[in-house]
Order: sequence, then C-alpha cells, then structure tokens
Amino acid sequence: MVASTAVSQLLARWAHLYGHTPVRATVTYLHLVGILVGGGVAVAADRASLRLLPTTPDWSEELARLASVHRWVVAGLALIFANGLLMAPVEVSEIVGFPNTAPRSKKASAPHPWSQGCRSRGPCGGSRPGISPQPSTCRPD
Repeated sequence: MVASTAVSQLLARWAHLYGHTPVRATVTYLHLVGILVGGGVAVAADRASLRLLPTTPDWSEELARLASVHRWVVAGLALIFANGLLMAPVEVSEIVGFPNTAPRSKKASAPHPWSQGCRSRGPCGGSRPGISPQPSTCRPD
C-alpha cells in the first residue's frame, strides 16, 4: 500500500512537471533524436553492407565498422526507451482521462474558432450544428 502511494505521488509530480511546455518539448525532442540518429545510422549501415561484394579485400575492417554502428543504434534505442518511459504515464492518463494528472494549457481550453460559426446547416455547408468548415464565409447567429 505504501509503495503504490509513493508511486502514485511520484507519477503525479512527474505529470505536473511534464505539463510544462519546455519539459514536454525536451523529452519529445530527445525521443525524436533517438529515433532519427539510431534509425539513420542503422539504415546507412544496412545500405553499405548491401553494397559489399564477396571480393571485398578486408572483411575484418567492415565488421569492425558494423560493430561501431551497432553501438549507435543501441544507444538510440536506449534513448527512445527511456523517453518512452517518461512520456507513457502522462500520455496514457490524458487519453484515459484521469483527473489531476497534467495541467492543460490555457490555449487548449479555449474553444476552436470554427466552433463559433454557423448554428445550423446553411450557407457554410456545415454538416453538424455548431461546426463550420469554412469560417471565413460564416456569420455567427
């Protein structure tokens, strides 16, 4: 019981910290860096290894190069995994809708400008009341 309370408090603190834009952006950036660097190096090494011929003079040098590439790929995967562990609890709680997890930004709580458009089907071509696909031609009721 104490462990679950401690984990719950830790996750709540992380969700609050993760709700701030610079922290969320940094974690997402590092996640993408792991994907791009690890994946890019892996694809480049695969292309180079597919170009090898049986008559390549020094296979030991090529194998050493592939081993060094492997380190970069594993480091990229580790970065992706670590950042995924940081992002997962907060993202899942936002999807499921648990209260008091991550604070929503003020911009997200404001209504979308298109929702202020036509109230019925009419000149805007909206298929549902309150939704307008062409806000520039709609006039609020």
